[in-house]
Amino acid sequence: MGTNPARAIYGTILSTALIAAYSEDAGSDPIQIAGAVTAAALVFWLAHGYAEALARGVESEEGALASFSTALRREWPLVQGALPPIAPLLLSPLGLLSEDNAETLALITGIGLLTLWGTAIAWKRRPGLIGLALGAASSAFFGLVIVGLKAFVH
Repeated sequence: MGTNPARAIYGTILSTALIAAYSEDAGSDPIQIAGAVTAAALVFWLAHGYAEALARGVESEEGALASFSTALRREWPLVQGALPPIAPLLLSPLGLLSEDNAETLALITGIGLLTLWGTAIAWKRRPGLIGLALGAASSAFFGLVIVGLKAFVH
């Protein structure tokens, strides 16, 4: 997912937080939630790309279109990181999961991905089994906090 995993991680955080918030709205079904979260990921991708292109324009002589194109490619992992938590929402209209189960699985997927990122980062640093467990647990805890904060958003 690109050279900087922070963008993919950010996409996962963004989609998980939005799924948590939208799932509290009784009027939203999984397809509406998936559409809203996908749209938000695309808007954030464009906004991040535009901001990066503007900042590069201050620092270099690169043309605006080339700079924006480069920035959009660099920011694409934000959208890629948002997609896995969205995917379970698409199982409900296919009749494979109930609406509640699809929303729950979407949240579990987001938290699970954050846990995997924390584990992968801890593994790369080779801190031993305790460090690995702490890396996984801290990332999982962060995901749970995001889901818990949905009460404050709604």
